[in-house]
Amino acid sequence: ALLTDTAHGTAANSIAQKLEPMRTYVSGTAYHELSGFGEVHRDKEYRVDNGLTQIFKKEAIMSYRAMSTELKFEQNPWSEEWNDKMLEMNLDMARTAYFGEQMTDADGITYTEGIVNYILNNGNQFALDLTSKTYDDFLEDMSAFNDPRYSPTMGSSKVYYCNTQVWNWFGRIGTTSYMKNVAEESNNYRISAQGSLKKLVGVPTRVLDVDGTTMKLVRDCHLDGTNVKLLGIDMNGTAIRPLIGNGISNDVHVHQGVKTKANTGESRRVDIIDADLGFHHSKPYLHAVWL
Repeated sequence: ALLTDTAHGTAANSIAQKLEPMRTYVSGTAYHELSGFGEVHRDKEYRVDNGLTQIFKKEAIMSYRAMSTELKFEQNPWSEEWNDKMLEMNLDMARTAYFGEQMTDADGITYTEGIVNYILNNGNQFALDLTSKTYDDFLEDMSAFNDPRYSPTMGSSKVYYCNTQVWNWFGRIGTTSYMKNVAEESNNYRISAQGSLKKLVGVPTRVLDVDGTTMKLVRDCHLDGTNVKLLGIDMNGTAIRPLIGNGISNDVHVHQGVKTKANTGESRRVDIIDADLGFHHSKPYLHAVWL
C-alpha cells in the first residue's frame, strides 16, 4: 500500500493500482548491429587507444602605445611578443607530444595522447640506472629492442631522445678513459658505440653504432627532471594528425588582427595562434622507454 502524509498511515490504493497504468514498455523488434545472418567480421570503427585531438591556442596582445614605443636595449616589443608566443606554442605541443594522456575531462575538453604514455601502456620498457648500468647491459636492451623479427630495418627509422645525464653518459662510453677502466690498462681498444656528432634537421645528434644498429641520439631538455631517461621512437610509427575534414583545416594557423583599434575601438591589438590536432601512434613494438 502507499504511504500517506499522516504519521504511520496508509492509503487504500496499492502501488500496482497507482503506478502500473504509468509503466512503459519497449515495443517492436530490435537487433544487434550486423546480426541476423550468422557470424560476420566486424571491424572496430573507433580507436579508443589514441585518436582524440587537442586545441592549442596562444594570444599575442599588446597596446598600441607599447607597440609604438622604441626601446633602448630591446628589439621591437611587438616582435618580441610574437617570438615569445610562438615559443610557448611550440613548447606546449612538444610537452604534449611526450607526456600527454588521452582523456576527456568533466568540462568536455579533450586531450591527445603523448608517446610516453602510449609506450608505457603498449611498448617496450627498460631500466637505465646510470650508476650501475653497464655497456653490456645496454647491449642486451638494444638486442631485444631491435629484434629483426619485429624491426626488419634494424633501427634505421628510429630516433633516440635522451636527457642531459644520458647524453653525457653516452659521451663517456666512447672515450679512452672509459675503456681503460672497463677493459684493460692500455689504449688499444675503442668501443663499438663510438660515433660522431652531426646535425640532423639542425639538431646536434650523436650517431652511434651499437651492436650493428645505427643509433641516432638527440639531447632533449624536455626530458630533464622527469623519470624518462631515454626514448626510442620509430618515426614511421608516430605522426601529428591535424583535424582536417570537409575542406576545413584546423592545422596550426596564425590569425592576425583578430582585434584591432579599427574593428573594436580599443587601443590594443590581438593576434591568435591556434591548432586542433592529435598525436597518432602505432607499431608499439617499435617504440621503447628507459626509466
